[in-house]
Amino acid sequence: NIVENITHTNIDKLYGETLAMSVSKPENFASCPFKFFLDFGIKPFERKVLKIEYYDIGNIFHDCIEKFTKLIIAKGKEDKSADNGVKAEFIDVKQIDKENVSKHMENCIDEVLEKNLSDNNALEYSERNKYIKEKIKRLLDRAAWTMVSQLKKGNFEPKFTEFEVKSALNEQLSIEGRIDRLDIFEDNDNVYINIVDYKSSKKDIVLSDVMSGLQLQLFMYMSSILKSEIIEKHENKIGGAFYFDIDDPFIDADNTDTDSYEDEIFKELSLRGYVLEDMKVIENIDSEIKNTKSSNIIPVALKTDGSLTKTSKALNDDEYRLVLDKVDSIATELSNEILKGKININPYRKDLNKTPCSYCSYRTVCQFDSSIDGNKYRYIKKISKDEIISHLQIDSNLKSEKGEV
Repeated sequence: NIVENITHTNIDKLYGETLAMSVSKPENFASCPFKFFLDFGIKPFERKVLKIEYYDIGNIFHDCIEKFTKLIIAKGKEDKSADNGVKAEFIDVKQIDKENVSKHMENCIDEVLEKNLSDNNALEYSERNKYIKEKIKRLLDRAAWTMVSQLKKGNFEPKFTEFEVKSALNEQLSIEGRIDRLDIFEDNDNVYINIVDYKSSKKDIVLSDVMSGLQLQLFMYMSSILKSEIIEKHENKIGGAFYFDIDDPFIDADNTDTDSYEDEIFKELSLRGYVLEDMKVIENIDSEIKNTKSSNIIPVALKTDGSLTKTSKALNDDEYRLVLDKVDSIATELSNEILKGKININPYRKDLNKTPCSYCSYRTVCQFDSSIDGNKYRYIKKISKDEIISHLQIDSNLKSEKGEV
C-alpha cells in the first residue's frame, strides 16, 4: 500500500493551477496526506441515509449562534433595521436578563429550522431525533446566556460574524476562511482583536499540535487580521484567539453546592485558547479578575503580586508574533507539499493512541496497518509552551543573523 506522488498534469486537473483553500485543508493534509488526496482530490461520497449526522447538528448550532450574535451587533448600529439577518431588534448585553436571552434564542432556533426545513426533516423522523431537537434547544439556550454573561463582564464587543479573511502565501497559494465571531476593544488609535470560533465539542489550542500543522486555523486568522484594516485609522492589535464550546458540561452535583452549580457550569464553558499577556487586554475581557484572581472567562489566573500564573495560557506580543510567523510558514510548507503531489499514507499518532485512522472512512482503501513493515505512524510529541517559544526565538535569531528577516 505504498503510493506514488501525483504527476504535475494530474495535480492541475485535481486542484487547478492556482490553489485557494480553507485553513482546514492544510490541517487535513498534516493529519494524513492520503486522506487529504481522497477528501479533496478524488472526492468520493457515501450513500445518503436519512439521519442526523454530527455535522448537521453542528451547522444548526452555528447558524443559530450566528443569528443571535447579529442581534448583539445590531445594538451598535444606527440603523437597527439594516439587512444583517435580523429584523428591527437588538440585544444590549449589559441590560438583558436570562429570560429575554432565552426568548431571543428560541426565535433564532425557530427561524433557522424553518428556513432549512427540508434539510432538517430528520429531526422529526423518529422519537430519538425529536429528543435531539429538544437537546439542541437546551444547549443553544445555555450557549446564548454564557455568551451574554461573558460579554457583560468585559468591554470587548462583537463586531462581525462570518468575517471573511484571505491571505496569499505566494503566487500559486492562498488561504481563505470565515471567522465565526470577531470581537473588538478600541483604545485610542488601537483596536484589540479577539477571534472566537464556535465548536460543538470541547476543543482547546495545543501549541505542539499547532507546530505540527494540525491546528493552524485561529492563528492563521489572527495573522491575516493584523494585516487588514478593521476600523479606519486604527492599528490592529492582538487580543486573543479562542474556542467557544457549545456544550452541556457534566457537574458533580454531589460535590457541588446548589448555589455554585451555575457558576461551575459557566467556568466549564469558559473560552479556550491563548490571550495576549497584557493586563489591559485581560481586564477588558474580564473586569473582575483583579478581585477573583482566577478568570472564569479566559484561561488565566493571577499570583499574589498580580503577575500571571505559570498555567495561564498567555503569550506576550513578541511570543504571539513568533507563533503567527511560524504558522504562516507551516501553512506554506504544507501547501507546497500538496502542489508537489505528495499523497503518502502517513497518519499521525499522539497522546498514546490518538490517530485520525480511528474515525477515517478510507481505512479499507489505504489498508494502513502499523504491524506491517513500511506502515508507520508519524508520532507527535507534546512539547511545553516554553520549549516551543525557545525554539522559535532561536530560529528567529538565526534568520536575523543571516539577514532573512
